[in-house]
Order: sequence, then structure tokens, then C-alpha cells
Amino acid sequence: MSYAPTTDFVSLLRLVSSGGVRVERMPGLDFVVIALARAGFFDLSVSDTAPTTSQTTTAWFRPAKPSWAAEGVLYLWDADSLSYQPATTMLWSELLITSKATTNTQMIKTPGPVTIGATIDHVLVNQTVSAPITLILPLASTKPNEVLVCDWKGDAGLGNTISIQTTGTDIFPGAITTWQIAANTGSVLFHPITGLGYAI
Repeated sequence: MSYAPTTDFVSLLRLVSSGGVRVERMPGLDFVVIALARAGFFDLSVSDTAPTTSQTTTAWFRPAKPSWAAEGVLYLWDADSLSYQPATTMLWSELLITSKATTNTQMIKTPGPVTIGATIDHVLVNQTVSAPITLILPLASTKPNEVLVCDWKGDAGLGNTISIQTTGTDIFPGAITTWQIAANTGSVLFHPITGLGYAI
């Protein structure tokens, strides 16, 4: 039997003041969203109105009325429109990247060239408009940690290549200064070596 959100609910046993329990029901989406929020993946606002602060790290959940009758609707902040929009895979990615658990990730949505931050350890290329892009690594001598560059959107193999360039006299193996990701969902880990450049 497959899960059908209009007829299937999570069964709950709720403690009551008399010391007993009573059976309740809760829509599956409501249960999952609240569980993720309790685990610290994001802040959660359960309300009929959208939050007005900390939107980039806050999911807005609007429950059905009455709340047990059907699944609610989950909205996530869209940085492009500066408004809450119904949750999508892309908006989930952005929320989790900007959440408390992933503070050293750089999400790239704009055209390049883009300079990678010195303390960044994950660069996710997820451009709003697909196009080739150039990323620039900081000097290896100023980079305290490795950095993983990933084709997060998954279209580098469709002509939307990601070119990663060194700075100054830094080089990659083979004395080259540009490395390219040209396969869908491809990724490369760059390890800084002071005075030389980056090992791959």
C-alpha cells in the first residue's frame, strides 16, 4: 500500500490529564517538517502569516484548518524574488546551505567570474540562468582549508562548464592554471599547498 496524503495520516498517542492516552492523527508532511526543525536543520514558523525576520534560515509552515484535516503547505524563502514560495528542491538546497549546520558553503547563482572565499569549504554552482562560469581560487597561502567545487545544478555537461582558475603564481598539477568541470554533477576537491598552488 502506498502513502496517500489525502487519506493516510501518522497515528499519535497523546497523553491526557487523566493519566491515560487518546489516539490522534497528524498529516505526514506536518510530522516530517516539525521533526527536521527539532533536529536543528532550520528554524520553523508555524503560522497563517509569513515570518518577517530571519527568512533565509526559517521555513514557514501554514497548517490546514483544522490542522488534522489535511497536510499543510510549506513555504521557503526565495532570495531572487525576496518572498516565500512553495517549497521546491532548489529552495530546500538553499535553505539547508544557509542553515546553522552549513555556514562555510558558498552558493553561486549569479554569472561569473566569482571569487571563492578564503574560508569556504564547499562551492555549489547553481546558476539561475545556465551559462559557462569562471571561479577564482584565492592564493593557496591564504586558504586554510580544502574546498570542494560542485556542479550543484547538474548541467555542466550541457555546455555550462565550470572553469576554476588559480591566482598569482599558483598552479595546478602539470603547471596549468585552469581546471574545468565539464560533466553533469561533477565535482573537484582542491587542496592548498603554500608556495605552489592546489593539489587536485
